[in-house]
Amino acid sequence: MAGTAGYAASIKKSGTSTGFTTEAMSNTTGNIWQIDDADKEVFNRGTLPTFYDNAVEIVVGDITSIDYLYGRVTFTGVKTGPITVTGDYMPMSEIAGAKDGTLNRTSAIHDDTDTSNAGSHTKKYGLQDASVSLGRWDDLTHAFTAILEARTPVVIEIAPSSAKSYRGWFVAESSGQNLDLNSLIDESVAFQLDGDNEAGKTFSRSDA
Repeated sequence: MAGTAGYAASIKKSGTSTGFTTEAMSNTTGNIWQIDDADKEVFNRGTLPTFYDNAVEIVVGDITSIDYLYGRVTFTGVKTGPITVTGDYMPMSEIAGAKDGTLNRTSAIHDDTDTSNAGSHTKKYGLQDASVSLGRWDDLTHAFTAILEARTPVVIEIAPSSAKSYRGWFVAESSGQNLDLNSLIDESVAFQLDGDNEAGKTFSRSDA
C-alpha cells in the first residue's frame, strides 16, 4: 500500500462569519447539492441558509438535511435548478506555523449484559466524540490563548491530503509554550468537540 506524504497535510481554523448571496450550487449525487465556491463551504451553523430553485425560495419542508461544514444540502426530491444559496460562511485559513496535528474520534462503549446472555458480554454504542491536538511554531501573538480566554468555538479542519479532510466545531481546551534553547519556541494546543443537537453542524468529513 502506498503511503501519503506528511507535507501534503493541511490544518486550518475558521475566522469571522461573512455573508454571501445567491452562490451557485452543483448536484453531486442523488438529491445532494453542494456550493461551488470551495472557500465558502463552511456555513455558519448559527444561521439558516436559504436555498433557491431557479430563483424561487425552497421551503424548509423540502430540505432533508444540511451539512453546514461542507456546504451540502439534501432535498426531499429532485430539483432541476439552477440551485443557489444565500447565507453566512466561516472563512478558513491555514494555521500559521502548524507542524503536526492529531485527530482522535471515539465512541463510548456500554456494557448491557443481562441474564439473557449466553455467557458473553454484550455491548451498545454510546456518545461519540472527537478531539484535536496540534503543534505549531509559536509566533508569540497569543492567537490561541485569545480563543481559549474568549470561550468561543471555532471550526478546525484536518486534511491529510487534498482529497480528504475532516471538519468540526471545537472549543480550545489548552494552549502552552514549549521552550528549548536549541530550537524554536513551539506551542501545543488542544481542542474538544463542541456538539450540537442538529446533525450536520458538529462534525463531518469531505467524503460523507
